[in-house]
Amino acid sequence: MIRCVSEVATKVRNLNQKLNDIRMEQRDWSESMNSRAVWYSVVQIAVLILM
Repeated sequence: MIRCVSEVATKVRNLNQKLNDIRMEQRDWSESMNSRAVWYSVVQIAVLILM
């Protein structure tokens, strides 16, 4: 019984770690896309000013 609980606890910890890894990857991707959107907006503004 204790062995079973220990195995389940280990699996839960592993799943939590994978979930955290996925969250960090999604956060990094989101920040990258936000940065690109900002640069795109800056370029658009510069083009409009230069016209």
